Amino acid sequence: MILLGAGASVPFDVPGMTGFTDQFILGYEKTSTLIADIRDAIDKSEEMIGIPFSFDLETMLSVLNDLSGSNPKKPISVPTACLLIKQGLSLKTAREKYEEEASSALEKLRQFIFNTCIQPVKKGRKEGNFRFLDRVYGPLMTILNRTELRNIQASIRKVYSTNWDLCFKTWVDYVNVPLDDWVDVDKQSFPVLTLSDRNRSGQGFVYTPLHGSLDLIKMNRLKGNGAYEDIFKIPDPLGYFEDKPNNIRDIFMIYPLEAIGYEDSVKSPYLDMLSDFRASLRTETEVFVIGYSLRDPIIGSIFEEVIAERIRNGDLNPLSDNLDSRRKEVHDQRFKIIVLNSEPNRLAENLRKQSNNNLLQTFIPIEIEFPRVADSDFDEKYAQTLLELMTNLVHMGYLTEGSALHSARIVRYQYSIPIREEAFEWKKNK
Repeated sequence: MILLGAGASVPFDVPGMTGFTDQFILGYEKTSTLIADIRDAIDKSEEMIGIPFSFDLETMLSVLNDLSGSNPKKPISVPTACLLIKQGLSLKTAREKYEEEASSALEKLRQFIFNTCIQPVKKGRKEGNFRFLDRVYGPLMTILNRTELRNIQASIRKVYSTNWDLCFKTWVDYVNVPLDDWVDVDKQSFPVLTLSDRNRSGQGFVYTPLHGSLDLIKMNRLKGNGAYEDIFKIPDPLGYFEDKPNNIRDIFMIYPLEAIGYEDSVKSPYLDMLSDFRASLRTETEVFVIGYSLRDPIIGSIFEEVIAERIRNGDLNPLSDNLDSRRKEVHDQRFKIIVLNSEPNRLAENLRKQSNNNLLQTFIPIEIEFPRVADSDFDEKYAQTLLELMTNLVHMGYLTEGSALHSARIVRYQYSIPIREEAFEWKKNK
């Protein structure tokens, strides 16, 4: 299975979570005392309540939603409680102080997220194709699939995402690979997630948006068959592709997972998606984590729980503290958590701070960074990235030398990414 985070879309100029936050703050009024107060409270969350939160879009969404008064009966989130403690305010007093500004900031933040996440789809519609998505996903998924994408292997069939944009789903439809995103259209023509057991085709990808997605919009939705972009051809009373949709709340169906309130965290589809994610972790043999920081405490707690179970079952063992040696240590383990990350040491430090000890002891890092498709030397950079990826996957037993060479040929001839077979270390040694 694959877990995609926000960083998986960085090649398409959709920023990761840190970049997202920095861009919003840069464009927001510098005189805003509310955003500064939220940042101050979140930065001190560990010393105040013993839980370290990050100041990012998700915590801002939760606090702004709580203070806006849009749903006064909903229990507040923990980040909002941090702000109240830090300011010495009751919820009633805080809303009286911040409600107007919170409502305005929430609307602007939603608009900012929507406009940023939808840019790759706008670009593809303008250019008349989504080839730029295929330049990244095609070679990567071919390697992880061990062969052409005409037959998606079980090892990558399930895809979970904490990303809000539509890049992966749009790419899947562009290359005409079946995708089941658990979305049906109900009697009111609203899209709904249906995670109940039902027969699946066993082909293509099964996609679960753990943080929600921008296409879970409250309007009539057409489905795939090689024309996923049909959703964007629907007559659009909401101004879906205008600079400012008429009512952003009618299309904004995303879930700030780590900071979500109790009411939302125990109801469908949120609880169903997390249960499905836990069940998959219990049965998969490989988990690829791509562009995700592993800092979400809820997802982290599921990893901790399942890893403990699988250690007891003998599926994996704790690894050495030396991250570089882990790729060879796991060769014969029945369960591998493979993390593609540009800063594995920083990732390990974050896991240590969060006390995610099971994950800290068992994840296998592959230190690579994905280039942006707009880079003039993208092909050369990506060839080196993929070469390093395949070499590491051979070391840990996911690929054989033969399947790595086979994948390299497909990537070279089908996607024109110049991976030279003689660059593989076992070729050099012969």
